[in-house]
Amino acid sequence: MKKIRVVLVDDSPVALFVLKKILSRAEHIEVAATATDGRQALSLIPMVDPDVVCTDLHMPEMDGLELTRRLMEAFPKPIMVMSAVDGNAERTFQVLQAGALEFVDKPAGLAEKELNDKAKEIIDKISVLAGVKVFRRRNRQSQLPSLAGQGQPITVPAVIGIGASTGGPTAFAEILREVISVPVPIVAVQHMAAGFMNAFVHHLNGFSRIEAKLAENGEKMRPGRIYFAPEDYHLEVERGGCLRLTRAAPLEGHRPSVGVLLDSLARQYGADSWGILLTGMGKDGAAALKAIRDAGGYTIAQDEASCVVYGMPGEAEKIGAACRFMTPRRIGQLLACLGTDNR
Repeated sequence: MKKIRVVLVDDSPVALFVLKKILSRAEHIEVAATATDGRQALSLIPMVDPDVVCTDLHMPEMDGLELTRRLMEAFPKPIMVMSAVDGNAERTFQVLQAGALEFVDKPAGLAEKELNDKAKEIIDKISVLAGVKVFRRRNRQSQLPSLAGQGQPITVPAVIGIGASTGGPTAFAEILREVISVPVPIVAVQHMAAGFMNAFVHHLNGFSRIEAKLAENGEKMRPGRIYFAPEDYHLEVERGGCLRLTRAAPLEGHRPSVGVLLDSLARQYGADSWGILLTGMGKDGAAALKAIRDAGGYTIAQDEASCVVYGMPGEAEKIGAACRFMTPRRIGQLLACLGTDNR
């Protein structure tokens, strides 16, 4: 079997040593080259032609953000950012907007427990990204989507639920850039590396015209806001519009779980709810999306061409959970239509 070839970019010799040690555990991955800053990486990556690039964010000469921008313009590759959780986490989301596909919290040290905690996450993400096709970034124009369903009438719901995993931060950003206002509350789950959820919400509020916030237990939803599940908490919606946070067991390895959120919408709101499933590995949320559709609600999955990983939406397609498949931008345009007279 052909090995996944990885280029590591980090100005810290210790970090490079740790990452090499982690990747040496995977027989199907090899470190093809290393670089100590973005400028050096930019010159060697076209020669090495790796399957995946793993880069630090903060480096001298050329940082991970500029490296990502230049690679995606000239020699696009699947890029994973290795970044420590710090007060400048906003730049992590800027690099995702520039074209990076994933990020993980950088291992803090050489202790065996720390390595074990991070090794599976890093190896799994590299394995997934190696199969992702990336392209030079282009601005595409599209018309506003029709609100006419495929044989199913669409009405404005009481609540909308959205879930995402790998590639989700960029998909959420594309959706929210299209929305000026929305007359209903939105509840959301984004699988996120530990320590980044607050920064993600802050990042969205830097450009979103509807407020993004972390959900609070017992809080009553308000129209025109998007409520995200906090780190390590399931988010559910009760019939009266109150949010419920729980530390119940992870569902299929996830807490928060998209499935838990969408299941609560199917139970409590049924036909008066919408469910949207975005890019991500695995199948979290697919069965719950079908539960919403079976209850008479309207359901959307991100289309395969625009997904970083067509896992969750792909599972939704297999089981007939989605009424429509759309790009994130078109989903945003559809949500924007809810706040107009175009219904």
